[in-house]
Amino acid sequence: MNMINIVKAELIDSKVITEIKKLAYNDETCRFGPGRDGGPSGYDSEEETRRLIKNYLCYKIILDNDIIGFFWLHGVDQEFYELEDLCIHPKYHNKGFGFKTMRLMEEMHPQIKRWILGTPYYSVRNQYLYEKAGYKKTGQSEDGFLFFYEKLIC
Repeated sequence: MNMINIVKAELIDSKVITEIKKLAYNDETCRFGPGRDGGPSGYDSEEETRRLIKNYLCYKIILDNDIIGFFWLHGVDQEFYELEDLCIHPKYHNKGFGFKTMRLMEEMHPQIKRWILGTPYYSVRNQYLYEKAGYKKTGQSEDGFLFFYEKLIC
């Protein structure tokens, strides 16, 4: 497997990241979803991507000097982060890059003892990835659309 790295995203990356988010979310919803395109609100807006980069811990996933994915984190407190928008370009799916990204993310933030995230009910591949990475399903949203996951690190 090729080596990946994660580094903080910069505003100059916003166009590429937005395109990857569009491709990743549309691929998943078209293949597995309830017949609608897209992802979370603003996923296809470069302006929204720029806002995230300015205000949160945003990372680009790099393979051979190319950006192949993106995610962002926000802190609930000093030992508790939420993972958002883990997206990898569809041509790199099922190659272990998501799992490796999550390991690198946790290694970069050893102070974090509790990680949480949410994923749509139809995102079976994501659910498999999160469980493989040690996350446990903790519940779901009232409307049943999102499953919530958590990982505690002792």
